[in-house]
Amino acid sequence: MSGGNATHVEFKDVCKTYDGRTLAVSHLDLTVASGEFVTFLGPSGSGKTTSLMMLAGFETETSGEILIAGRSMSRVAPHRRNIGMVFQNYALFPHMTVAENIAFPLSVRGVPAAEQASRVGRVLERVRLGAYGARRPSELSGGQQQRVALARALVFDPVLILMDEPLGALDKQLRDQLQLEIKHLHAELGVTIIYVTHDQSEALTMSDRVAVFNDGSIQQIASPSHLYRFPATPFVAGFVGENNQFSCTVTAVEGDTWTLASPAGDPLRAVGIGSCEVGRSVPVSVRPEHLIVRPRDDMRMIDARLEEAIYHGDHTRLRFRTGWGDVVTAKVMRPDELGPLPIGESMPLGWRPEDCRAFAA
Repeated sequence: MSGGNATHVEFKDVCKTYDGRTLAVSHLDLTVASGEFVTFLGPSGSGKTTSLMMLAGFETETSGEILIAGRSMSRVAPHRRNIGMVFQNYALFPHMTVAENIAFPLSVRGVPAAEQASRVGRVLERVRLGAYGARRPSELSGGQQQRVALARALVFDPVLILMDEPLGALDKQLRDQLQLEIKHLHAELGVTIIYVTHDQSEALTMSDRVAVFNDGSIQQIASPSHLYRFPATPFVAGFVGENNQFSCTVTAVEGDTWTLASPAGDPLRAVGIGSCEVGRSVPVSVRPEHLIVRPRDDMRMIDARLEEAIYHGDHTRLRFRTGWGDVVTAKVMRPDELGPLPIGESMPLGWRPEDCRAFAA
């Protein structure tokens, strides 16, 4: 986190409905610290963009309250919230030069021309476009246009920057490059950023914390590493990173260590999340990199038939069919160390119990 611990943005029991029946955002409670980079991550229709638009003032909350720096935004117009916005489609004026586009927020605020030129020059250098001020947006690449949009959001020193899928229209290589540039700019400036994406890689790469949205509410909010290592719900486990998921029956509960039976009757062990009674069917998740092929006896959990080996350069993915019909995938860094791996052969699979999670809800 780049800033202190002071609360900068706060959602208090915020709800949004468009039809009076279905909640697009449901009882959202969230605080964002000053200088923090928080990403709203989730699938389409999960409520992440609606939450951002309410914060920007482009949507009105049905109930609840949104505060910026302790001030309620209920009666504050969007242009008076001192927020910088960056959109996926850049939203640049085609008839203006790059410099004129960046200067626009300053001109509407009545900043003198000399100061406008000075600020525009500084921010152009910051986004590595110092020589492009006289060009039109149509003369720039997609990545350069997105840098112009970012510069325009930074030029008036906003208290908060909101980014709505800003890299979605770019190719992967450029997207990866701009992710790091935005991350470095955040570290340099210390401004509060709230970023919306459905791309988990962006969320994990850039953020201080990630809020995972689904069905209008936050399923979990945590640092990227905590979110990946300790998902709180089956949805988070499946949406953030890859996961093998299947259903098992709880046969014993000892604290947070559960013993389960697979659909084929194999005794399994996992970390239990929540409170659960014996006999209940629960979803179980284990990541491909935690699935061990031909493990030692104390880690052996199931037997499965190898169906496919897929070479990925730095690793190989092995796809197995379990005895009850599910497909599970193991990510193996050095497959040659496992010995022969003939397609169609059944072999043991396992994991450390602490790397497997079973969810009560």
